[in-house]
Amino acid sequence: MKKLDTRICYTAARLECFDVIQDILFDKYKDQFDAELFTAGLATFVVPWTQDNFPILFDEMNQSGAHIIRARFFIMKPGAVLLPHIDYASKNSRYALNIPIKMAATNQPMKWFWYSGKYDTEEEFDGITVDQYGQEGTVADESLLTTRCSLQLLTPHYVNIGVFHSVSNFATTDRIILSLRFTDSFDV
Repeated sequence: MKKLDTRICYTAARLECFDVIQDILFDKYKDQFDAELFTAGLATFVVPWTQDNFPILFDEMNQSGAHIIRARFFIMKPGAVLLPHIDYASKNSRYALNIPIKMAATNQPMKWFWYSGKYDTEEEFDGITVDQYGQEGTVADESLLTTRCSLQLLTPHYVNIGVFHSVSNFATTDRIILSLRFTDSFDV
């Protein structure tokens, strides 16, 4: 498979089952979305990637040839802010497929940032120097960040999780996302 350009922050994904799975997955996991285990308005939980757990979506993703290693739901209460951070970043898996399950049409932006500080390392990857920022979850010195781009996630998108990014929920409803993680990046 061809590797994705790591300079891209996001790109739309086409899922034939998108409209159907939003309701199916919300109904299937709604008790967990209402859990009391929120910290600063944020909660997350992992569900094993199986056909029983993800009806219809499992088959469509397997037909695409994607190798999914993790399916995780992220829930943000109104007013919650996830500060700039990096998820697991490696040269092999820098993208996730984020699928909105419940979203407001506005005021729930995902933003990506340029970082002007010193990188931990740089690696050559498919002819491009790839920034390596450190360990999973590293919170950046915000004074060294400038906004690169932003997205109001209303449809499935492949999102770059290997560079600094943040998520905010300034809407009046919960923001619920299913994030699929892969063994490697691929051409979308």
